[in-house]
Amino acid sequence: MVLGLAFSPDGRLLASGGNDQTIQLWEVPSLTRQATLHGHLNEIHDLAFASQGGILVSASTDGTAKLWNLDVLESRREGWSVPTNASPLAPLPDGSAMVTLDGVNHQTQLRNLTNGAPLGAWPWDDFARRGCQDAQFFIEGETVTGRATNGLLHFWNLRTGQYQRSLNCGSLEFVPWRLSPDRRWLVAMAGNLWVIDLQGERAPLPLPDSFPVSATFSRDSRWLAYGGPAPDYTVTIWNLAGAKPRARLTGHRWFVRAARFSPDSRLVATGAMDGEVRLWTAPDGQLLHPPLKGHQSRLNYLRFSADNRTLLTAGEDRTIRWWNVATGREMLCQAEARIPSAYSEIYHGHQSVETDWNPTRNLVTWLEGARQVHAVAVPTLAEIDAMERQNPLLPNQAIPP
Repeated sequence: MVLGLAFSPDGRLLASGGNDQTIQLWEVPSLTRQATLHGHLNEIHDLAFASQGGILVSASTDGTAKLWNLDVLESRREGWSVPTNASPLAPLPDGSAMVTLDGVNHQTQLRNLTNGAPLGAWPWDDFARRGCQDAQFFIEGETVTGRATNGLLHFWNLRTGQYQRSLNCGSLEFVPWRLSPDRRWLVAMAGNLWVIDLQGERAPLPLPDSFPVSATFSRDSRWLAYGGPAPDYTVTIWNLAGAKPRARLTGHRWFVRAARFSPDSRLVATGAMDGEVRLWTAPDGQLLHPPLKGHQSRLNYLRFSADNRTLLTAGEDRTIRWWNVATGREMLCQAEARIPSAYSEIYHGHQSVETDWNPTRNLVTWLEGARQVHAVAVPTLAEIDAMERQNPLLPNQAIPP
């Protein structure tokens, strides 16, 4: 049932909202649907455009009002399409290029992040020559690994494809999954989770109370946070040097789907399959705020800004949300945006185990559908604060019943 309608000032766009908790944007006069906006948790009863048309305000019986930046939605249409013979993997950590995998020509490609122009490529021939049946791409570590049938784990540079070294991992059958920033520690899946010392000074160690659903290293490579099994879904912060647990984070009611340390390694964020996000101090594991609620389905992705002040989250509800770390308050919501899952994804027989993207250049990158890449500038926390001071109706401000 439609409960609210609003025309844009120029009469070219119609917004509708109702009891399905979504906002539909329609082109006038053709009434072609342009976008579906997700974010409210109850029926939407009122809509209004700002006088210049770039902002849509919505009010819901969930007790919130939201501001939607339609100029950002418009910029989504200016993305670029990955060629049909390739699959998007993730941007490089510095935001300089998008990594794509070409299964027809059997090569890894680098493309300009904003327009898709080719920047370089390297072939996969060396994988097969060294007896590797597949490869794992670690974006943040700019490393590719391949496990050979003779027990050797091989390493290549992700940017250039240059071979680096090998490590004898013995008879343990595993799939590499997470690589520490200093490239010393590898988390591997072998039933549950194991941690492998890539310097070869320690034997592979099984991680207690682990479940292969989430794991993340701190930026200083001192700590590892990983999710646990049912029924308590505990997250463990593991001391890598001491090979023992440092803290156990309890309270989640479903599997922890994503976890991430802040750049200064003093906080850790966890997100569960019920959409709930929690912020904890690290490494002692004290809850910083009540759970952050807004996503309507499972969390796929968490990321702190470079200054540790903002947390970005993405979920299966196709929204990206910005949270103020100091207050736990949601500041912005980008609808109809998908960040690839942190789970393993298979591309033409080669495996990506850490699809990721990096906001340090004030860019947020997402996929529309399976192949359309979008990268747009996003406001800083200071710019968001300035915008809120200029607008009497703030994003997610509680409204009277």
